[in-house]
Amino acid sequence: MMFRSLRPGAVKTLIVVTTLVGVLATCSSPRPPYVAHNLQLRSLPVYFYPSRSGSTRAVIFFFGNDIGFWTPHQNLAEFLAGQGYSVVGFDMRDFLAGLPDPPAQRDSAFDARIIPLIASARHEMHADSIPLVIAGHSLGAEVAIWTAAFVHPPNMVGVIAMSPGLRSHLQISASDLLNGPEPTGP
Repeated sequence: MMFRSLRPGAVKTLIVVTTLVGVLATCSSPRPPYVAHNLQLRSLPVYFYPSRSGSTRAVIFFFGNDIGFWTPHQNLAEFLAGQGYSVVGFDMRDFLAGLPDPPAQRDSAFDARIIPLIASARHEMHADSIPLVIAGHSLGAEVAIWTAAFVHPPNMVGVIAMSPGLRSHLQISASDLLNGPEPTGP
């Protein structure tokens, strides 16, 4: 038996560690199982959570925060999909980092890039004419508010802004890009 060569307490430790790994694996939210047909969308950090109710009440385009589209956002998206909403989660860190620096150019580039992205994501979900809600958390909430106020995506009916911060609306720092997929603070 392979456990004979282990120290007496090691078997117990191995069992506990194996159990914890299994529990953590079930608690984490990997990318949703839906894979986009659109190859461009597949190459972007866009997460799709189609409505599981048979009909879609609205599409929620959700901007992640400066950490990305992390586990709590994914859990919320799963919940909303179960309530009849199709959710498109967007990790916007690289997107914002790729915009030009001068504010007027940044705003114009954001506008020019986000409209086709939202349209492609809605089309992917077969929800081109369904009401759109722009949502976000923290920096994502700021971007959601800015998008609603200045970009005006078609069929937008509302904004969900969870804990908007006080940073600049379309900027992301180098430290934001270096953050891992989950927050490390309390």
